[in-house]
Amino acid sequence: MIGLVGVAAALAGCYGSTQPARDIGVDRATLTGQGTLDKGDAHVYFELWPSSQPAAVFKTIGTDLPGGISGPYNESTTKSFHGLTPATQYSYRLCARDAGSPGGACAQTLTFKTVTPAGDLVRGDYMTLFGGIGHSASVDAHSDASGANAAGTMTLPADKNTSGSTATFSGTVTCLAVQGARATVGAVGTKGDSPTTALFQIVDADATWIGSADQVDWTEATGSSPPNCANGSFANLRPVYSSSVLVYDG
Repeated sequence: MIGLVGVAAALAGCYGSTQPARDIGVDRATLTGQGTLDKGDAHVYFELWPSSQPAAVFKTIGTDLPGGISGPYNESTTKSFHGLTPATQYSYRLCARDAGSPGGACAQTLTFKTVTPAGDLVRGDYMTLFGGIGHSASVDAHSDASGANAAGTMTLPADKNTSGSTATFSGTVTCLAVQGARATVGAVGTKGDSPTTALFQIVDADATWIGSADQVDWTEATGSSPPNCANGSFANLRPVYSSSVLVYDG
């Protein structure tokens, strides 16, 4: 993020404009703006929504900036822990709020479209509990549309370990099975110093863009024989605290 200023035109003593997005991927983009903040501090952020859902506006985390500066303001969507949907057009605009405009004011709206994946994709970060060691994890798995040629990386939380260990699983993806919003990811790796395999299941419930309630489950086994994603079970799913994981069925 380049931290000078992007600010909304309607704030007193300020001028700003939304600029074209860059670094556009299948599930992320960098939003950009340009402006001047010359009278007092302000909180600068972006509003973002799927163009087909104008009521589903999401506000990025943004940044507090001091008065008297001018220049660009860029913010990646990944900063706000919310993945974008592939092959989707989004609208966005640069905004700011200050003491004189606590509700915020925004510049003009621009659009961009995320990239269409070549096949199946499961990607993002999640937390099973807020804070603490061993409660966060990530997955970045991809394959052909048929599920062949699976590759990527995966980590798993340690908080299902009843022994109290904070060791976490980290491995290489060996299989991927996606059906609609449901996916199973298999990987071979290690947990602590032990060779371990894992099967991870997720249901991506973020169909309405705001208010994600993804559900996950996973199993681990000692050894290094690649697991079979066909053995993944969705019988013991549980909601996660926070999730940016997307499931794309190519």
